[in-house]
Amino acid sequence: MTNFFSEHLIVTALLASGLWFYCGYEDIKKARTATGLSWQLIGVLLLIAFSVHAVLSKAWYSLATALLGIIVEVQLIRRQEYHKEKSASLN
Repeated sequence: MTNFFSEHLIVTALLASGLWFYCGYEDIKKARTATGLSWQLIGVLLLIAFSVHAVLSKAWYSLATALLGIIVEVQLIRRQEYHKEKSASLN
């Protein structure tokens, strides 16, 4: 199992980023918005760092997967912020 993760770093990066992102989501649900957003941004930064590594090692499929992960996480953050603003305007 360790050999798999060392050969396929994108899986490790996606799992770690997803974990940070989910922790941030849970904090946002508990009304700790600033902390939650910080955790989510750490998840995005982790994928950005992996993208730099993928470019340097010429792992193009891993780079494409990481960029897709970044896009998804940023869109989820934007969606959360939109819904938060929308619910605040209704109150």
